[in-house]
Amino acid sequence: MDIEVALKFIEDLLVIKSARKLTEDEKAILKGTWDDLTLDQIPGKYSLQNVADIRKTASKLWKDISTVFEPRIKVTKPKLKGIVEQQWRLRQEPETPEIDRLTDRDFVGREEAIADLDRLVERGATCILIQSPGGVGKTVLAERYLSERFNQPLLRFDIAKDTQNINSAEGWIEQNLRKLGEEPGREFLVSCDRLRTKLQSDAIAILIDNLEPALDKNGKLIDNHRSYVELLRVLCDPSLKSLTLITSRERVCENLEMTLYPLKVLSVEAWREYFSQEGLNADSPVLALIHKAYGGNALAMNILRERIALDYQGDIEDYWEFHYTEEGVSVERAVQNLLVEQFSRLESVDMTAYQLLCRMGCFRYQDVPTVPRNGLLCLLWDVPKKDALGAIERLWNRGLIERVNREYKLHPLIRQEAFERLKISQDWEKANRTAAEFWTDSIEKIETVEDAIIAHEAYYNYFAIKDFKKCCEVIVKIRETQDWDNLETLGRAYYRLGLADKMINSIFNICNFFNLQQSVYSPKIYNVLGAMYWVKGEINLAIKYYENAESLSIKFDDADMLANSLLNLGLCKLDLRYLPESLHFFTRYMQLSIAKKLSEHLKTSYYCLALVNSLLQQKDEAAQFLESFFKKSYISCTPWQRGYSFLFCAETFKNIDLTQRSFYFYHEALKFANNEFYYPQVQAKALTGIAELNRIQNDMESALKYHTESIQILEKIGAKCDLAEAYYQLGLSYKAMGEIANSLDYFNRAIALWEKIDAPKQIERVQNSINEIN
Repeated sequence: MDIEVALKFIEDLLVIKSARKLTEDEKAILKGTWDDLTLDQIPGKYSLQNVADIRKTASKLWKDISTVFEPRIKVTKPKLKGIVEQQWRLRQEPETPEIDRLTDRDFVGREEAIADLDRLVERGATCILIQSPGGVGKTVLAERYLSERFNQPLLRFDIAKDTQNINSAEGWIEQNLRKLGEEPGREFLVSCDRLRTKLQSDAIAILIDNLEPALDKNGKLIDNHRSYVELLRVLCDPSLKSLTLITSRERVCENLEMTLYPLKVLSVEAWREYFSQEGLNADSPVLALIHKAYGGNALAMNILRERIALDYQGDIEDYWEFHYTEEGVSVERAVQNLLVEQFSRLESVDMTAYQLLCRMGCFRYQDVPTVPRNGLLCLLWDVPKKDALGAIERLWNRGLIERVNREYKLHPLIRQEAFERLKISQDWEKANRTAAEFWTDSIEKIETVEDAIIAHEAYYNYFAIKDFKKCCEVIVKIRETQDWDNLETLGRAYYRLGLADKMINSIFNICNFFNLQQSVYSPKIYNVLGAMYWVKGEINLAIKYYENAESLSIKFDDADMLANSLLNLGLCKLDLRYLPESLHFFTRYMQLSIAKKLSEHLKTSYYCLALVNSLLQQKDEAAQFLESFFKKSYISCTPWQRGYSFLFCAETFKNIDLTQRSFYFYHEALKFANNEFYYPQVQAKALTGIAELNRIQNDMESALKYHTESIQILEKIGAKCDLAEAYYQLGLSYKAMGEIANSLDYFNRAIALWEKIDAPKQIERVQNSINEIN
């Protein structure tokens, strides 16, 4: 660095700091220092006054220069040149757009690992376990490799940071099948088969990160999460075009065709390359000692470079002299101690950034792996926004937070330390409440699975501070839906989006710590729980929770929830073909709607009663309820109400021998499900109904066409009750055609499903049709 450049750099900083320029004497002292002259030699070369005045001027100059750096750096004559050159370099990096921290510049020393992974893939590996201790760089390697070898975004599965918070394999498959354009099945193994089929046809990159919390001491998947074995079995299938990389500190010891790749630590050459990027003396023999002490750990390498550059002015020897002892350094403890030391140092020099880092420990970084900038800003409720923005930038510059697509996350080790410090601080409760409010406010309308998952994050913050009432509020909070002028709870959105398992787990977690039945939220929560089991096809469990919702609605005088409970119980009984019981619940539903003036419920009760009466051969009563239904109009309605009003009216008209009107309403249902609102279940049920009407009119070619379309949809989405009915109706069509073998085949398929559902009345119905053949 040229002395004239150095003088201008120092003077510019002094002007900014204290609005003063360098005097001629000060310039002479700096020039002499730059030329390695002693203070005694400077007067002779630069024609200054006596040496005593020079020493006094130099002492003040070093103090003034020390104050221009942030944080303050103590400047002395021997260190002046190194400090100025280092600080000048830090300010010369060109401004670049905000991008991921994982750049070519930072990704060092992994050429051999990339080549090894390429060889494993060439040999047919479809699932590779990258195994090493923490901080070696497993995740960074996996992310980089998949991003370079695949042209589409990867499917990521962050297992958990601890055993208590492990994400379910079922939930991950449900969510990602939808991302891939597929509908999950109602049963886990059906979803696994669909995932396998998709991965056999498409080259997709998958990353499962941090698997070890799901493993026991023997490397087996823990009992509560044995479903991971089936997921991993799919991902290990050698017929796949896709590639899965798994990171774990421990090996997996299951009977799986999984390829193990033990990841080596970074070499000292990689450390030298990394350190030299900041202008540090990477050729110093001390760096090899530090590399050895920290075991080549990638996380330690990243933290140490920043620490040495900023806090030790790039002096590696000075750092090592301060930290090395005769007892040596314990590698694993050193990384942890380094984290603790970073937090403590940050606390002493930058309290705002320290508070932010600790408060960031309230975020989980699991289902929602990164947090938007506004999420961090809200945690600094006690500082101006300008200072908060600066704190975020300083944390990122120090490598304590990671930036990904303009959002932020913490490395698991740093997050753990932040979490522990936050938990014992006075900010614990407020940070979690603030984070929960941020997640809730972030989602005004739930349109996608991602929206629902983000809204759900608030639940986990309230759960952490044991505010179980607020946990319930998150589940039952109402928001606008995508295309309708009505409101929908988060629980109902999970039902609509097919995320049953995650919601069931959340509700049961509340029940483990909170007497839900004493809460005013209990009717809504139990209705949500019933809906989750209903969508999974576990009708009898759904009935159990709907009955709980009914009794609790009475207890808390919640007429709306009581109406919902009676409606849902009637629908469950209808699915099981318990028609008198279904009629009983629908009648009570109507009576309550009239008594409490619940107009929307009343209209729904009319078409439900119309259908069940028609099934009981009470045609006049069915027609009367249809007439009552058509006299009213919805002020607002849910997608379910609109879709099922078409279906129930169509089926009722069929049962009372008004075939053309039945055709009309089934086609209205199709139009709704295809054009107005994506609702495959309504679409499939309408197709089954049209096929049945074609059979009645002896148009068997059209009947078979609609049967086939319906069954394809229902098999795809795994709607067991509707699929069993579709099999039965196709069996009846084959029976009418005289194709007895095909007829018996589909009758038996229907019986098999009804047996799983435990629906004896439905089994009896199918068996009667079989007996007619025999």
